[in-house]
Amino acid sequence: MSVLTLKNIAKSFGATEVIKGIDLRIDEGEFVVFVGPSGCGKSTLLRLISGLEQADAGEIILDSEIVNDHTPFERGIAMVFQSYALYPHMTVAENMGFPLKMVKEKPHAIAEKVNAAAKTLQIDQLLDRRPDQLSGGQKQRVAMGRTIVRDPTLFLFDEPLSNLDADLRIEMRVEIEKLHKRLKATMIYVTHDQVEAMTLADRIVVLRDGVIEQIGAPLDLYDNPVNKFVASFLGSPKINFLSARVVDVGEGAATLSLRNGARFVVPMPTGDVKKDDALTIGVRPEDFAISGGDFSIPFDLELQEQLGPVSYLHGSSNGEKIVAEHRVRGKILKETASTLGVNSARIHVFDTSGRSVRHGRKGQET
Repeated sequence: MSVLTLKNIAKSFGATEVIKGIDLRIDEGEFVVFVGPSGCGKSTLLRLISGLEQADAGEIILDSEIVNDHTPFERGIAMVFQSYALYPHMTVAENMGFPLKMVKEKPHAIAEKVNAAAKTLQIDQLLDRRPDQLSGGQKQRVAMGRTIVRDPTLFLFDEPLSNLDADLRIEMRVEIEKLHKRLKATMIYVTHDQVEAMTLADRIVVLRDGVIEQIGAPLDLYDNPVNKFVASFLGSPKINFLSARVVDVGEGAATLSLRNGARFVVPMPTGDVKKDDALTIGVRPEDFAISGGDFSIPFDLELQEQLGPVSYLHGSSNGEKIVAEHRVRGKILKETASTLGVNSARIHVFDTSGRSVRHGRKGQET
Protein backbone atom coordinates (compact mmCIF):
# COMPACT_ATOMS: atom_id res chain seq x y z
CA MET A 1 0.00 0.00 0.00
CA SER A 2 1.15 3.51 -0.77
CA VAL A 3 0.43 7.14 -0.11
CA LEU A 4 0.20 9.10 -3.37
CA THR A 5 0.82 12.85 -3.50
CA LEU A 6 0.41 15.02 -6.57
CA LYS A 7 1.93 18.50 -6.46
CA ASN A 8 0.98 21.05 -9.13
CA ILE A 9 0.71 18.43 -11.89
CA ALA A 10 0.27 19.84 -15.40
CA LYS A 11 0.02 18.21 -18.83
CA SER A 12 -0.55 19.61 -22.32
CA PHE A 13 -0.92 17.98 -25.70
CA GLY A 14 0.30 20.57 -28.17
CA ALA A 15 -1.45 23.84 -27.40
CA THR A 16 -4.21 22.11 -25.41
CA GLU A 17 -3.89 22.17 -21.63
CA VAL A 18 -5.43 18.94 -20.34
CA ILE A 19 -4.29 18.96 -16.69
CA LYS A 20 -3.89 22.38 -15.09
CA GLY A 21 -1.92 22.33 -11.87
CA ILE A 22 -3.57 19.58 -9.80
CA ASP A 23 -2.74 19.03 -6.13
CA LEU A 24 -4.03 15.87 -4.47
CA ARG A 25 -3.14 13.45 -1.66
CA ILE A 26 -4.47 9.88 -1.53
CA ASP A 27 -3.87 8.08 1.74
CA GLU A 28 -2.84 4.51 2.29
CA GLY A 29 -5.68 2.06 1.69
CA GLU A 30 -8.08 4.68 0.28
CA PHE A 31 -10.46 4.00 -2.59
CA VAL A 32 -10.61 7.25 -4.58
CA VAL A 33 -12.75 7.71 -7.68
CA PHE A 34 -12.11 10.29 -10.42
CA VAL A 35 -15.29 11.47 -12.14
CA GLY A 36 -16.13 14.14 -14.66
CA PRO A 37 -17.45 14.62 -18.19
CA SER A 38 -15.61 13.37 -21.28
CA GLY A 39 -12.47 15.40 -21.88
CA CYS A 40 -12.12 16.59 -18.27
CA GLY A 41 -8.70 14.93 -17.89
CA LYS A 42 -9.51 12.03 -15.56
CA SER A 43 -7.96 9.28 -17.73
CA THR A 44 -4.96 11.48 -18.55
CA LEU A 45 -4.39 12.05 -14.84
CA LEU A 46 -4.51 8.28 -14.26
CA ARG A 47 -1.96 7.72 -17.05
CA LEU A 48 0.33 10.35 -15.51
CA ILE A 49 0.16 8.54 -12.16
CA SER A 50 0.90 5.21 -13.83
CA GLY A 51 3.85 6.51 -15.85
CA LEU A 52 2.25 5.88 -19.24
CA GLU A 53 2.38 9.66 -19.78
CA GLN A 54 4.99 12.11 -18.55
CA ALA A 55 3.92 15.25 -16.66
CA ASP A 56 5.06 18.59 -18.07
CA ALA A 57 5.29 20.08 -14.57
CA GLY A 58 4.83 19.11 -10.95
CA GLU A 59 5.78 16.12 -8.80
CA ILE A 60 4.29 12.64 -8.45
CA ILE A 61 5.29 11.22 -5.08
CA LEU A 62 4.73 7.61 -3.96
CA ASP A 63 5.26 7.49 -0.22
CA SER A 64 8.32 9.78 0.08
CA GLU A 65 9.85 9.15 -3.36
CA ILE A 66 9.43 11.37 -6.43
CA VAL A 67 8.67 8.95 -9.29
CA ASN A 68 8.27 11.28 -12.28
CA ASP A 69 11.18 9.62 -14.09
CA HIS A 70 10.30 6.06 -13.07
CA THR A 71 8.83 3.56 -15.52
CA PRO A 72 5.40 2.06 -14.74
CA PHE A 73 7.12 -1.14 -13.61
CA GLU A 74 9.53 0.74 -11.33
CA ARG A 75 6.60 2.56 -9.71
CA GLY A 76 5.08 -0.77 -8.64
CA ILE A 77 1.69 0.27 -10.03
CA ALA A 78 -0.85 -2.08 -11.62
CA MET A 79 -3.48 -0.84 -14.05
CA VAL A 80 -6.77 -2.41 -15.16
CA PHE A 81 -8.08 -1.04 -18.44
CA GLN A 82 -11.50 -0.87 -20.07
CA SER A 83 -10.23 -3.48 -22.54
CA TYR A 84 -9.43 -6.84 -20.91
CA ALA A 85 -6.27 -7.18 -23.10
CA LEU A 86 -6.06 -10.95 -22.55
CA TYR A 87 -3.89 -13.15 -24.77
CA PRO A 88 -6.36 -15.44 -26.61
CA HIS A 89 -3.89 -18.34 -27.02
CA MET A 90 -3.09 -18.47 -23.29
CA THR A 91 -5.07 -20.06 -20.48
CA VAL A 92 -6.38 -18.00 -17.57
CA ALA A 93 -3.43 -19.17 -15.45
CA GLU A 94 -0.96 -18.23 -18.18
CA ASN A 95 -2.55 -14.80 -18.67
CA MET A 96 -2.43 -14.08 -14.95
CA GLY A 97 1.13 -15.29 -14.57
CA PHE A 98 2.52 -13.56 -17.66
CA PRO A 99 3.75 -10.37 -15.87
CA LEU A 100 5.73 -12.55 -13.45
CA LYS A 101 7.13 -14.69 -16.27
CA MET A 102 8.40 -11.52 -17.98
CA VAL A 103 10.50 -10.66 -14.89
CA LYS A 104 11.76 -14.26 -14.75
CA GLU A 105 9.97 -15.26 -11.55
CA LYS A 106 10.41 -18.97 -10.76
CA PRO A 107 7.60 -21.23 -12.06
CA HIS A 108 6.59 -22.52 -8.63
CA ALA A 109 6.38 -18.96 -7.27
CA ILE A 110 4.25 -17.91 -10.26
CA ALA A 111 1.89 -20.84 -9.67
CA GLU A 112 1.51 -19.96 -5.97
CA LYS A 113 0.72 -16.31 -6.68
CA VAL A 114 -1.69 -17.16 -9.52
CA ASN A 115 -3.56 -19.67 -7.37
CA ALA A 116 -3.79 -17.22 -4.46
CA ALA A 117 -5.10 -14.42 -6.71
CA ALA A 118 -7.56 -16.77 -8.41
CA LYS A 119 -9.01 -17.81 -5.05
CA THR A 120 -9.32 -14.16 -4.00
CA LEU A 121 -11.27 -13.44 -7.21
CA GLN A 122 -13.21 -16.73 -7.08
CA ILE A 123 -11.97 -17.87 -10.50
CA ASP A 124 -9.74 -20.73 -9.34
CA GLN A 125 -12.00 -23.19 -11.21
CA LEU A 126 -11.34 -21.34 -14.49
CA LEU A 127 -7.53 -21.49 -14.59
CA ASP A 128 -7.38 -24.01 -17.48
CA ARG A 129 -9.85 -22.14 -19.71
CA ARG A 130 -9.00 -19.73 -22.51
CA PRO A 131 -10.49 -16.21 -22.83
CA ASP A 132 -13.03 -17.22 -25.50
CA GLN A 133 -14.56 -19.63 -22.98
CA LEU A 134 -15.21 -16.87 -20.41
CA SER A 135 -18.01 -14.40 -19.81
CA GLY A 136 -17.33 -10.66 -19.73
CA GLY A 137 -17.32 -10.60 -15.94
CA GLN A 138 -14.92 -13.55 -15.78
CA LYS A 139 -12.57 -11.85 -18.26
CA GLN A 140 -12.51 -8.74 -16.11
CA ARG A 141 -11.66 -10.84 -13.06
CA VAL A 142 -8.75 -12.37 -14.98
CA ALA A 143 -7.54 -8.88 -15.93
CA MET A 144 -7.67 -7.88 -12.26
CA GLY A 145 -5.93 -11.11 -11.26
CA ARG A 146 -3.07 -10.30 -13.62
CA THR A 147 -2.48 -7.11 -11.60
CA ILE A 148 -2.89 -8.73 -8.16
CA VAL A 149 -0.12 -11.30 -8.73
CA ARG A 150 2.40 -8.46 -8.98
CA ASP A 151 1.57 -7.35 -5.42
CA PRO A 152 1.44 -3.70 -6.54
CA THR A 153 1.72 -0.68 -4.28
CA LEU A 154 -1.18 1.03 -6.05
CA PHE A 155 -4.11 -0.19 -8.18
CA LEU A 156 -5.40 1.98 -11.02
CA PHE A 157 -8.73 1.22 -12.76
CA ASP A 158 -9.61 3.01 -16.02
CA GLU A 159 -13.37 2.53 -16.61
CA PRO A 160 -13.04 -1.26 -16.17
CA LEU A 161 -16.78 -1.99 -16.30
CA SER A 162 -17.72 -0.02 -19.42
CA ASN A 163 -17.91 -3.12 -21.64
CA LEU A 164 -20.25 -5.04 -19.33
CA ASP A 165 -24.05 -5.18 -19.38
CA ALA A 166 -26.09 -3.63 -16.58
CA ASP A 167 -26.39 -6.76 -14.41
CA LEU A 168 -22.69 -7.59 -14.71
CA ARG A 169 -21.74 -4.00 -13.88
CA ILE A 170 -23.61 -4.27 -10.59
CA GLU A 171 -22.06 -7.66 -9.85
CA MET A 172 -18.54 -6.45 -10.63
CA ARG A 173 -19.00 -3.26 -8.57
CA VAL A 174 -19.69 -5.49 -5.58
CA GLU A 175 -16.68 -7.68 -6.40
CA ILE A 176 -14.33 -4.70 -6.68
CA GLU A 177 -15.55 -3.36 -3.34
CA LYS A 178 -14.99 -6.78 -1.74
CA LEU A 179 -11.54 -6.95 -3.33
CA HIS A 180 -10.61 -3.58 -1.86
CA LYS A 181 -11.69 -4.69 1.61
CA ARG A 182 -9.77 -7.97 1.33
CA LEU A 183 -6.53 -6.47 -0.01
CA LYS A 184 -6.76 -3.18 1.94
CA ALA A 185 -4.94 -1.69 -1.04
CA THR A 186 -4.77 1.90 -2.27
CA MET A 187 -7.00 2.14 -5.35
CA ILE A 188 -7.81 4.89 -7.86
CA TYR A 189 -10.78 4.31 -10.12
CA VAL A 190 -11.82 6.38 -13.16
CA THR A 191 -15.42 6.33 -14.33
CA HIS A 192 -18.01 8.48 -16.07
CA ASP A 193 -20.71 6.66 -14.13
CA GLN A 194 -21.66 8.62 -11.01
CA VAL A 195 -23.50 5.59 -9.58
CA GLU A 196 -20.20 3.66 -9.57
CA ALA A 197 -18.53 6.64 -7.93
CA MET A 198 -21.17 7.00 -5.21
CA THR A 199 -21.20 3.29 -4.34
CA LEU A 200 -17.46 2.53 -4.45
CA ALA A 201 -15.56 5.59 -3.28
CA ASP A 202 -14.17 6.58 0.08
CA ARG A 203 -13.65 9.95 -1.60
CA ILE A 204 -14.68 11.32 -4.99
CA VAL A 205 -12.58 13.76 -7.02
CA VAL A 206 -14.78 15.75 -9.41
CA LEU A 207 -12.84 17.08 -12.40
CA ARG A 208 -13.77 19.62 -15.07
CA ASP A 209 -11.53 21.08 -17.78
CA GLY A 210 -8.36 19.77 -16.18
CA VAL A 211 -8.95 21.13 -12.68
CA ILE A 212 -10.46 19.68 -9.50
CA GLU A 213 -13.87 21.18 -8.73
CA GLN A 214 -14.40 19.39 -5.41
CA ILE A 215 -13.09 16.49 -3.32
CA GLY A 216 -15.01 14.69 -0.61
CA ALA A 217 -16.93 11.66 0.60
CA PRO A 218 -19.82 10.72 -1.74
CA LEU A 219 -22.63 12.00 0.48
CA ASP A 220 -20.71 15.16 1.36
CA LEU A 221 -20.49 16.04 -2.32
CA TYR A 222 -24.12 15.09 -2.91
CA ASP A 223 -25.37 17.12 0.04
CA ASN A 224 -22.89 20.01 -0.10
CA PRO A 225 -21.82 20.71 -3.70
CA VAL A 226 -19.64 23.78 -4.06
CA ASN A 227 -21.26 24.80 -7.35
CA LYS A 228 -23.97 23.98 -9.88
CA PHE A 229 -21.64 21.74 -11.88
CA VAL A 230 -20.96 19.37 -8.98
CA ALA A 231 -24.63 19.49 -7.92
CA SER A 232 -25.79 18.48 -11.39
CA PHE A 233 -23.07 15.87 -11.96
CA LEU A 234 -23.91 13.78 -8.87
CA GLY A 235 -27.42 12.42 -8.54
CA SER A 236 -29.75 10.45 -10.78
CA PRO A 237 -32.15 11.85 -11.85
CA LYS A 238 -30.27 15.15 -11.81
CA ILE A 239 -30.98 18.03 -9.48
CA ASN A 240 -33.65 20.50 -10.67
CA PHE A 241 -32.79 24.18 -11.15
CA LEU A 242 -35.34 27.01 -10.79
CA SER A 243 -34.83 30.74 -11.34
CA ALA A 244 -35.25 32.92 -8.25
CA ARG A 245 -34.72 36.50 -7.10
CA VAL A 246 -33.87 38.03 -3.74
CA VAL A 247 -36.85 40.00 -2.39
CA ASP A 248 -35.42 40.87 1.00
CA VAL A 249 -32.34 40.17 3.11
CA GLY A 250 -32.51 39.78 6.87
CA GLU A 251 -30.26 38.53 9.65
CA GLY A 252 -29.20 34.98 8.69
CA ALA A 253 -31.98 34.57 6.13
CA ALA A 254 -33.18 35.81 2.76
CA THR A 255 -36.63 35.98 1.20
CA LEU A 256 -36.67 34.65 -2.35
CA SER A 257 -39.34 34.64 -5.03
CA LEU A 258 -39.84 32.31 -7.99
CA ARG A 259 -41.23 32.92 -11.46
CA ASN A 260 -44.74 32.01 -10.28
CA GLY A 261 -44.56 34.65 -7.54
CA ALA A 262 -44.13 32.15 -4.69
CA ARG A 263 -42.14 33.64 -1.82
CA PHE A 264 -40.25 31.78 0.86
CA VAL A 265 -37.60 32.43 3.50
CA VAL A 266 -34.34 30.55 3.30
CA PRO A 267 -31.94 30.38 6.26
CA MET A 268 -28.56 31.16 4.72
CA PRO A 269 -25.42 33.27 5.06
CA THR A 270 -26.56 36.57 3.60
CA GLY A 271 -23.28 38.42 3.23
CA ASP A 272 -22.95 37.42 -0.44
CA VAL A 273 -26.49 38.26 -1.56
CA LYS A 274 -28.44 41.47 -1.71
CA LYS A 275 -31.92 42.61 -2.70
CA ASP A 276 -32.84 42.00 -6.38
CA ASP A 277 -29.96 39.57 -6.94
CA ALA A 278 -30.75 36.82 -9.44
CA LEU A 279 -30.19 33.35 -8.00
CA THR A 280 -30.80 29.72 -8.91
CA ILE A 281 -32.28 27.27 -6.45
CA GLY A 282 -31.57 23.56 -6.72
CA VAL A 283 -34.04 20.93 -5.57
CA ARG A 284 -33.24 17.21 -5.63
CA PRO A 285 -36.05 15.04 -7.07
CA GLU A 286 -36.55 13.34 -3.69
CA ASP A 287 -37.06 16.71 -2.00
CA PHE A 288 -40.31 17.47 -3.83
CA ALA A 289 -43.65 16.31 -2.40
CA ILE A 290 -47.18 16.15 -3.77
CA SER A 291 -48.39 17.83 -0.59
CA GLY A 292 -46.75 19.70 2.28
CA GLY A 293 -43.62 21.82 2.25
CA ASP A 294 -42.94 25.48 3.08
CA PHE A 295 -44.00 26.66 -0.36
CA SER A 296 -45.35 25.13 -3.57
CA ILE A 297 -44.75 25.50 -7.27
CA PRO A 298 -47.21 24.86 -10.11
CA PHE A 299 -46.46 21.61 -11.93
CA ASP A 300 -47.56 20.43 -15.35
CA LEU A 301 -47.19 16.64 -15.31
CA GLU A 302 -46.19 15.25 -18.71
CA LEU A 303 -44.96 11.72 -17.98
CA GLN A 304 -44.84 9.30 -15.06
CA GLU A 305 -42.11 6.67 -15.01
CA GLN A 306 -43.35 3.83 -12.78
CA LEU A 307 -40.44 1.77 -11.48
CA GLY A 308 -42.20 -0.30 -8.83
CA PRO A 309 -41.77 1.29 -5.38
CA VAL A 310 -40.81 4.66 -6.88
CA SER A 311 -42.06 6.83 -9.74
CA TYR A 312 -40.41 9.76 -11.46
CA LEU A 313 -42.74 12.56 -12.47
CA HIS A 314 -41.51 14.49 -15.50
CA GLY A 315 -42.99 17.88 -16.27
CA SER A 316 -42.41 21.61 -16.04
CA SER A 317 -43.04 24.62 -13.84
CA ASN A 318 -43.35 28.01 -15.51
CA GLY A 319 -41.35 26.72 -18.48
CA GLU A 320 -38.58 25.14 -16.39
CA LYS A 321 -38.15 21.35 -16.56
CA ILE A 322 -38.81 19.37 -13.40
CA VAL A 323 -38.27 15.73 -12.36
CA ALA A 324 -39.84 14.81 -9.01
CA GLU A 325 -39.59 11.54 -7.12
CA HIS A 326 -42.85 10.01 -5.87
CA ARG A 327 -42.70 7.03 -3.49
CA VAL A 328 -46.28 5.83 -3.74
CA ARG A 329 -47.18 2.89 -5.98
CA GLY A 330 -49.64 3.28 -8.79
CA LYS A 331 -50.66 5.81 -11.41
CA ILE A 332 -51.04 9.41 -10.33
CA LEU A 333 -53.60 11.76 -11.88
CA LYS A 334 -52.36 14.93 -13.52
CA GLU A 335 -54.77 16.97 -11.37
CA THR A 336 -53.40 15.40 -8.18
CA ALA A 337 -49.87 16.55 -9.06
CA SER A 338 -50.77 20.06 -10.21
CA THR A 339 -48.49 21.51 -7.52
CA LEU A 340 -45.32 20.31 -5.81
CA GLY A 341 -44.36 21.19 -2.26
CA VAL A 342 -40.80 22.08 -1.29
CA ASN A 343 -39.12 22.19 2.11
CA SER A 344 -37.05 25.39 2.08
CA ALA A 345 -34.49 23.85 4.45
CA ARG A 346 -33.63 21.26 1.76
CA ILE A 347 -32.88 23.52 -1.19
CA HIS A 348 -29.51 24.58 -2.56
CA VAL A 349 -28.90 28.16 -3.65
CA PHE A 350 -26.40 29.28 -6.32
CA ASP A 351 -25.37 32.75 -7.47
CA THR A 352 -25.05 33.85 -11.11
CA SER A 353 -21.51 32.41 -11.34
CA GLY A 354 -22.83 29.00 -10.26
CA ARG A 355 -21.14 29.13 -6.84
CA SER A 356 -23.11 27.69 -3.93
CA VAL A 357 -24.22 30.26 -1.38
CA ARG A 358 -26.25 27.76 0.59
CA HIS A 359 -26.22 23.96 0.80
CA GLY A 360 -29.35 21.88 0.99
CA ARG A 361 -28.56 19.69 3.98
CA LYS A 362 -28.78 21.51 7.30
CA GLY A 363 -25.87 20.87 9.66
CA GLN A 364 -23.47 19.70 6.97
CA GLU A 365 -22.05 22.96 5.76
CA THR A 366 -18.49 22.74 4.44
